[in-house]
Amino acid sequence: MYSSIEHSGLGRYGDPINPSGDLEVIQMVRCMLKPDALFFLGFPSNLRFDELVWNAHRVYGPYRLPLASSGFDVVDYVHFHDRLVSDSTLSTTGKGYKRLLYPGQPMFTLRKAGNASLISG
Repeated sequence: MYSSIEHSGLGRYGDPINPSGDLEVIQMVRCMLKPDALFFLGFPSNLRFDELVWNAHRVYGPYRLPLASSGFDVVDYVHFHDRLVSDSTLSTTGKGYKRLLYPGQPMFTLRKAGNASLISG
């Protein structure tokens, strides 16, 4: 699912206003997945801050990323941006990925299992 979740619940496309609409859609997808299934999810992310660009989209940061990935293990991510930096204060559940500190729209690979999130801590 790429570049769609961040619009859910904002009313821009005729859907009802729902502050948790994006998180509810992610959990509905999770319920449909078999155990250990992979879920590819891409949305605007910036590890410095969360943002709501009313009523266009959300940007997922240190507060909303863990909510969006609740109930999934983080397998990996790919970002189409050349400014990836390493920051030891931000980590995924034991994976030690380079963390994105610049805005963009990465594609996360999630696995249905456990309670890991895109940012732990």
